[in-house]
Amino acid sequence: MPLTTSPRTERSKAAILAATLALLAEEGVGGLTVDAVAAQAGVGKATVYRHWASRADLIVDAISSLITEDEAVDRGTLRGDLEAAYERICQVCSTGILSQVLPTLAEAASRDPELATVHKDFVSRRRRHLVTALERAAERGELRPGLDLSIVADLVAGPMFYKKLVHHERPDPAYATALLDLVMVAVAP
Repeated sequence: MPLTTSPRTERSKAAILAATLALLAEEGVGGLTVDAVAAQAGVGKATVYRHWASRADLIVDAISSLITEDEAVDRGTLRGDLEAAYERICQVCSTGILSQVLPTLAEAASRDPELATVHKDFVSRRRRHLVTALERAAERGELRPGLDLSIVADLVAGPMFYKKLVHHERPDPAYATALLDLVMVAVAP
């Protein structure tokens, strides 16, 4: 017989995860405490620990809840597929709680192996569709032969995240279009 959880339990878990994400966005990983999460969620500290064994487990689950599977986009051309990739990256870097949590996740991942795993999962999920689009473009003859597609993927996405994480600026569509124009020249057959 499958285990079921009560609606009350689900509501408290959802409130705790939402509070964790809000505090991560405000305070970063270093400033997040279980006491603050419990207070913001309106639950007792024991309730938090009933669902998560540690602060790290809570942070991992909260961040993991933001990582959704992207839809694969195939617009039929390299330029179209890269435009779709840049649109997704602009959205990730500019809107929603993920755009606020991303910098603290990247920073904390350098010191915490569990968060490093979550960060790596985030990056690999986002990157998978980009590499697939590059493989399709190579098959259509839209790329210079012999290019390392992993490096091309870094060339496409790297500047966007650099702008967000190093310059602390949101990449916008004009920036993405300028990058796209450069990438197209760099990879052309």
